[in-house]
Amino acid sequence: MAKELTAEEQIAALSKQVADLNTKSDQKDRTIQEQKGKLETQGKDLAQVSKERDQANSTVSEKVDTIRRLEEEAEANEQVIAGHEARLRAAEAAGDGSIVVSHQDKLYRVLVPKFQFEGQHVKAESLASDASLVAKLVEAGSGVLELVEGK
Repeated sequence: MAKELTAEEQIAALSKQVADLNTKSDQKDRTIQEQKGKLETQGKDLAQVSKERDQANSTVSEKVDTIRRLEEEAEANEQVIAGHEARLRAAEAAGDGSIVVSHQDKLYRVLVPKFQFEGQHVKAESLASDASLVAKLVEAGSGVLELVEGK
């Protein structure tokens, strides 16, 4: 038979169990505190990375906006250049002093200094600023215009 423990022995055994449980509890508390510290550090790191990501996204967005603006400017500049090229071709074609107008990337020399069209008196130099009249003359096949250069 097993020997029964005295009250003092039972108290000693229970005290040892309580001490062991307290030691384990203290170890778990330390582990929890370490994990909380790591979690806090990771939270700070995450906040810093998020801040840096947001700054990078903002920078990328600004650069995309700049690229779009520059592309629009380049397109506008190309249109200005095309207009200058057309005027240059017209000036070269009009080297003899005649008036040259353009319509749909084609250059036409005005053969007469003034004429009548649809009941209106028209001076050759006024055609340079009246694209719709030039278009009507071209569409009508008017003998007032002579094709000089076309694409």
